[in-house]
Amino acid sequence: MRNVELSDFMINYLDNMVKSDKKESYVKRSRSDLRVFKKWIDGVTDGKPISLEWIHQLHRENYMEFISWLDKKYSDASKNRICTVIAKLLEYLEVKNDFSIKELVDTPKSFPFKKTDFVSDQEYKSLLKSFKSSQDVPDLYKTAHKELSNRNVSILYLMRFYGLTPAQISRISMDDIHFTQNELRVDNSGHITKLKLLLKHKRQIYTYLQDIPEDRRPHFQTDAPLFVAYHNTSMSFQIDNKKSKDKVVPQRLAERSIMKLLQVEIGRAGIRRVSSTHFRNRAILDAIEAEVDDKKVMEVFGITYPNYLNRFKQFLTNEDKC
Repeated sequence: MRNVELSDFMINYLDNMVKSDKKESYVKRSRSDLRVFKKWIDGVTDGKPISLEWIHQLHRENYMEFISWLDKKYSDASKNRICTVIAKLLEYLEVKNDFSIKELVDTPKSFPFKKTDFVSDQEYKSLLKSFKSSQDVPDLYKTAHKELSNRNVSILYLMRFYGLTPAQISRISMDDIHFTQNELRVDNSGHITKLKLLLKHKRQIYTYLQDIPEDRRPHFQTDAPLFVAYHNTSMSFQIDNKKSKDKVVPQRLAERSIMKLLQVEIGRAGIRRVSSTHFRNRAILDAIEAEVDDKKVMEVFGITYPNYLNRFKQFLTNEDKC
C-alpha cells in the first residue's frame, strides 16, 4: 500500500493536520487510510491522475461502490475508521453532498451487552482497596507499592470514571492538565476532548505529583509526562536519558506498564480478569444512565457513530425489565 501515490489535495490535507498539531500517530494512520481510498480511485480511473473537481463530482452510488469494495477486504471496524477519515477529508475540501459517507456505512455488527461486559461496583472497590493497600505485597516491592499508590489510584480513577484507555493515559502530558480549571485534555484519535475532573480526582492527581522528588517531578505547563515511570529495583522515579542531555526530563509511563500494573492488582484483589474496556464501558453506561446528552457522551468518549450508544441503552432497558 505504501507505493500508492496520494493526490496533491490529500497531501495538503495531511499537511494541514500536522500544522494543527494532530498527533503523529493519528496523521500516520490517516495517511494509511487515505492510501486505501486512493487505491480504489486508481482502480476506477486506471491509475490516471484525478483533480479536486473529480472528487466533487462523486455521487452516492460511487461511494456505495467504494464501501462494497471495502467489504471484501476490511473488517467492520477498519471500514468505519477509513470512512471516517474520508469524511473528514471531504469536509476539509468543502465537498457538499446531501449525504455523509459515514451514514452509508453499516455500524459494526455487535452482540447485546451482558453484565460481564462492565466492571461492577464491588470489583472496582476491591481493586481500589488493592491499589491502596500493601498487604500481601512481597517485601521486596512493598516500598515501591507504597510510593506508587497515589499514582496508580489516579490512573484507576481515570479508567473507571472517565473511560480512558492505557494508551490515552500514557500520552497525557503536564500541559494537558489544568488544576485551576479542573480540566484534563485528552486525545481521542486526533480529536482533542476536554474533560472536567471531579475535585476528588484532581486532588488525587496533585497528591501523586507531590510524591515525586522535586528534582524528578514533571513541571506544570510542559510536554513532560503526567504519569512517570518507576524503577522497582532502584525504587525511584525514572529519567528519560534520551531527552535529558540539557535538562531533567521524567520518563513517560508506558501503555504496556499501565496494562501490567492493572493485571497485577487484579490478581491481588482476587477478582475476575477485567480490562480497560470493562472500565470504559461502565463509564459510558453511567453517563447514559445519568441522562447525559448523546452528543456530549459521544464528544467525551470519542464515539463516532450515534448508533453505538444504542447497545448501552438497550442494556439499561433490559436491566429495568429484570
